[in-house]
Amino acid sequence: MNKLTAIKAAVLGAAVLGLAACGDDDDPVVTTAEYMLTVHNNTAAQPFSPVLAALHNDSAMLWQLGQPASVALEVMAEGGDNSQLMTALADQYAVASTEMVLMPGNSNELSLQAELKSGLLLSVATMLVNTNDAFTGVMQIDVSGLEVGESMQLNLPIYDAGTEFNSEAAGSIPGPADGGEGYNAARDDVADAVSRHPGVVSQADDADSVLLPQHRINNRAGSVVVTRIN
Repeated sequence: MNKLTAIKAAVLGAAVLGLAACGDDDDPVVTTAEYMLTVHNNTAAQPFSPVLAALHNDSAMLWQLGQPASVALEVMAEGGDNSQLMTALADQYAVASTEMVLMPGNSNELSLQAELKSGLLLSVATMLVNTNDAFTGVMQIDVSGLEVGESMQLNLPIYDAGTEFNSEAAGSIPGPADGGEGYNAARDDVADAVSRHPGVVSQADDADSVLLPQHRINNRAGSVVVTRIN
């Protein structure tokens, strides 16, 4: 190879490398975001079942006010088992659950990681186990705008799954106040629709109830703090 040919080859090689570099610069940069959730149980005597959390798109809806609960939601709201909800969310960006019951006055943490994109939504759900079918959570909260180190606090309203009559009678509550039945496929609540919970029936309201005044619930069960950590 003569000197002129060598120079042409070097120039051509540099041009090819330059084009490759330009192609790399044009490739979209994928950013993975990680969120830490701290769930607080602020009730007096209502343990939370293991807490489910998911990052998802707007096609995922765990419940809808005024509409019948899905079987997966019913199973969680009556017995505290969130495995069917987790399965239903398996094709979404991320889903996780704590392992233990969250006792009143305590907090628990779990983390979720997913590709950061516009409209990245968060949902959280857990049962109040000293009830027939009460649950709490938040749904379709947009977390895509959180910067690293930034947090948001979300209150946890209390909902009625509308699948089991709120008698709070002996044998009908899975939590430690009763140790009774959890999920039952039969739906005996005439509403058969998710609503805000009207409040549990205690012994002060009905002698057949196994619940005491401390088991009563108001309009919220606690809060969840969402922090983007990466």
